[in-house]
Amino acid sequence: MSSLLAGYFLQTVFNHKYREEKTDGKNKIIKAYGIAQKKTFDYTFKMMISLQDQIEKMVIPWFEQYQIPIEEKEDIHDWLHNSKKNRDEYQQMIEDGFKTLELYF
Repeated sequence: MSSLLAGYFLQTVFNHKYREEKTDGKNKIIKAYGIAQKKTFDYTFKMMISLQDQIEKMVIPWFEQYQIPIEEKEDIHDWLHNSKKNRDEYQQMIEDGFKTLELYF
């Protein structure tokens, strides 16, 4: 009877450790996937920022060259400023989500 209990105990311990290793492997895969997603987001976001900045550098002189009412110029500058502010807030929100993912795994 004692050998039967010992066998059951060893099997239970082995299965528990195997499940832990299996779960740990899944966590590593999910964590690596999260890191890859963060890098992809960072690179894509940086490309988008550089594209928006280049467009701004091209458009602002064009608006300055032509006779546009002052109110409209102010609106355009406000629009550009708000775009940058919202872009930074969005980036911060996504980074907070990735930090939460890192803490979870």
